[in-house]
Amino acid sequence: MVSKLTFARLATNMGIKVVIFGIGTPDGILKAVEGTTGTLCLPQQNNMSARRKWLASGSLVTGRVQVDGGAQQALEKRHSLLAVGVKAVLEKFECGEVIEIVNEENTVIAVGRAKVASDAVDSKAQNLEIAHADDIVLL
Repeated sequence: MVSKLTFARLATNMGIKVVIFGIGTPDGILKAVEGTTGTLCLPQQNNMSARRKWLASGSLVTGRVQVDGGAQQALEKRHSLLAVGVKAVLEKFECGEVIEIVNEENTVIAVGRAKVASDAVDSKAQNLEIAHADDIVLL
């Protein structure tokens, strides 16, 4: 149930209407479309581009990095993710792949498209850009 609610929150934040209903409901999809079954989660106003919606929900996530508090604050201000703010590579990834960005409590705060492979992150180069701000979606 937690994963259903997590996805429902993500979808409604992106302007998508969601209906949650049990798999045992006869003709559940038809009834959900008609609005006669399930729990309705209304969409929120959103002006996110289709590309950013894809990054946030439709892309295959292959890697994961954990960032420190300073990097989290920078991301919240719409800045790029730099290697200096990465505490750990939790799952390896290649250049161009979509990665999850988690905070120090291991909560996913964003997804982004990596500009470099995870091997380069270990270098901790001061200005090494892991993901550009335009390729990061805050969750």
